[in-house]
Amino acid sequence: MTLVNLLVWSAHAALLIAAAEAVAALLKFHDARVLVVSRQLLLALALILPIVEPKVPPPAVGRIVTSVSTTTVALHTSRPRVFPDPATAVWIALALGTVVGLLRIGYGMVILRKLRGTADPAPDAHLELQTRLGIRAAIYASDAAAGPVTFGCVHPVILVPRACLGDEQIILHELLHVKRRDWAFALAERLVSALFWFHPAILWLLARIQLSREQAVDREVVALTGGRGQYLRTLVSVAAGADIAPAPMFLKKRHLRERVAHLLEDRPMSRLRLFSSATAVGAAALFTIFLAARAMPLQAAQSSSNDSSDRSVTIHKIDVSAVPEALRDRVLRELGLAESQTVPMSQVEAAAKRVSTLDSRLFSFVSENEHGSVDVIVSAPNASATRIKVGGNVQQSQLVYRQIPKYPIDAKVQGLQGAVHLRIVIGRDGTVLSAERIDGDTTLAAAAIDAVRHWIYKPTLLNGSPVEVESVVTVNFTLQA
Repeated sequence: MTLVNLLVWSAHAALLIAAAEAVAALLKFHDARVLVVSRQLLLALALILPIVEPKVPPPAVGRIVTSVSTTTVALHTSRPRVFPDPATAVWIALALGTVVGLLRIGYGMVILRKLRGTADPAPDAHLELQTRLGIRAAIYASDAAAGPVTFGCVHPVILVPRACLGDEQIILHELLHVKRRDWAFALAERLVSALFWFHPAILWLLARIQLSREQAVDREVVALTGGRGQYLRTLVSVAAGADIAPAPMFLKKRHLRERVAHLLEDRPMSRLRLFSSATAVGAAALFTIFLAARAMPLQAAQSSSNDSSDRSVTIHKIDVSAVPEALRDRVLRELGLAESQTVPMSQVEAAAKRVSTLDSRLFSFVSENEHGSVDVIVSAPNASATRIKVGGNVQQSQLVYRQIPKYPIDAKVQGLQGAVHLRIVIGRDGTVLSAERIDGDTTLAAAAIDAVRHWIYKPTLLNGSPVEVESVVTVNFTLQA
C-alpha cells in the first residue's frame, strides 16, 4: 500500500465509523450484546476496506495518452544514501510506533505472569458457581493486584485482590468473561491498536467495543444475581483498579459513568427495534463506503513490464574502457556476463552492484536500449568529475516527480503523434537544468520540453558527492481512437 492509499483508507475508515456510530446514537441503539458484535463487524469492515474497495487506475487525460519512457539506468555507487527519503521515513515511523505497541503488550504479559507467580491459588473458591456456569478457571488471590483480571484462553486464570475473593458478583463477572472467551478478542484488539496506533477513529472504536463488552457482562451478572444495587456499589468500590494491558479489566475508571448509566437503563429494546436499528446502522455504513469510494477512490498499483526484474534481457555491450587496466580483468570476472548473452534482468543488476563494491572509485550502471537489450557500463571517473553521461534514459525509480506533457491542440487537429527524444542535464539537486530536442516533431518537442523541465530526480552520487547527469529521455505522444 502506498502512503496516498493509506491516507485515503484512513479517511474512509474514519467516515465509516463516524456514520455508523452517529446512526446508532440517533436511534438510541443501546443493547450491549448486539453492540459488541456490530462494532466488531464494523472494525473488521474498516480493516478490509483496502481489499474489498474497487481501485481506479491513474487518471487519463481525455482521449489522449501521453506516455513517457523512462526505462533504464540503474546507478550503483560504493556509498549508499545516509538518510531515507520522506516516504520511507514515514513508513519507518509507523513501524516504530507498531513496535512500541507490541512491546507494551509484551510488558503487560510479563506483569500478568509476575502477578500470578506471587498470588496464592484458591482451588476451592466458588466451585459451585463454576459448576453452575459449566466452566472452569484457576482463581488466584493477590495482594499486589489493584483490581480483578482475567487472562488466558486454554487455561484461563482469574486474578483478584484478596479482599475480593469472597465477592460472588466479582467472580461471576470474571467467569462470564471466561465463558465468552473475551481474552482472545481483547488480545486481538490490542494487536489491532498496536498496528493502527496512528488512527484515532480505530482506537476510539476499540474503546467502544471494550465498553460494550463490559456492559454486556454487567447486564448478565445483574440478571443472574438480581442484585443491581449491590453490583453498582461493587463497581464503585473497585474504581481505583489500574489497567493491565492486554487483560480485560473488571473496571476501567473512564468507563464507570457509562456502565452505571447502562445498568440503570430499564427499557430493553424489542427484537423488532433491535433488527431495524442494526439494519439501519449497516445500511449507513455501506452507503458511506459507497460515497467515500466514489469521492476518494483508492489508486491501483501501476504495473509495467519495464519494472520487472525477472524478465530476460540480451546484453548488447559491456564497457569497461574507463576502468584502470589493473582492475579490468577483475571487473570482468566479477561481472560474469558476456555480450550477446540472454539473462534475467535481476542477474545483470546484481552483477553491477557486486562490481561497484570492488573499489571505492568504481561505479556501474545498467542502460536499457529501446529494443530490450542492455549495456553494462563500469567506470572510474576522476574524483573532480562534475558531470557524467548516462546512455539511454534515466531510471524510472530515480524520478521523484514527473509532469505529464500537455498534448498541443495543433498537434491533435493535425493528427500528429510519435516519439520525441530529448537530451537533458540533471543538476546535482535532481532538477532538470536543460532539455533540448534530438529528434521528433518540433510542436510535440516543445510540449515535451516544457514538461520535462519540471521533472525532479533523486540526486546522483559519485563517490559520495552529487554530480550532474547528462542523459536522454523519450516522450511518446499517442492519439487514442
